[in-house]
Amino acid sequence: MLDRLGNRDFETVFVTAYDQYAKEALNQQAAYYLLKPIEIDELIKAVDIVKSIKEREEEVNIGLSIKEQSNSQLNDKITIPTQEGFEVIPVKDIIYCTADDNYTNVYLSHKHKLVSKTLKHFEDMLTDKGFCRIHKSHLINASHVTAYKKGKGGSVILGDIELPVSPSRKLELFKFFS
Repeated sequence: MLDRLGNRDFETVFVTAYDQYAKEALNQQAAYYLLKPIEIDELIKAVDIVKSIKEREEEVNIGLSIKEQSNSQLNDKITIPTQEGFEVIPVKDIIYCTADDNYTNVYLSHKHKLVSKTLKHFEDMLTDKGFCRIHKSHLINASHVTAYKKGKGGSVILGDIELPVSPSRKLELFKFFS
């Protein structure tokens, strides 16, 4: 089942009555391996280990975000987490981002990345880099806007993509072009 999931942004704890699956758990990079019958102390230890892994990942992500903002060489780039580590992306290559629950689709010129961070995370990182939140689900790179269509909120054209603008965010968008 884990092989079918592909990109995993979660930790796995194997729970089984058979110790012969320990090797498979290691191959799948399991955070912990519990053998039945489960002892409460072992379960607590497994949970603590997973918490520790997640806290370290968050510290790394926070450190990368701070570094992005403070390092002038990297000021025009951001990092996005991947299963293997992180990927560095030039800000100018990002056309727009869309919310997908607790994930964000980051659209680049010829591809897109699904990132396990909220759109708010990207808004906080990119607002001072020429990005504008035009809708609860859309964050755009204002330098890629080619047209605006009138309407209650209207819509923006980014190449061959048209995205709606929320009426409450319309003025914020216009500030980029006034």
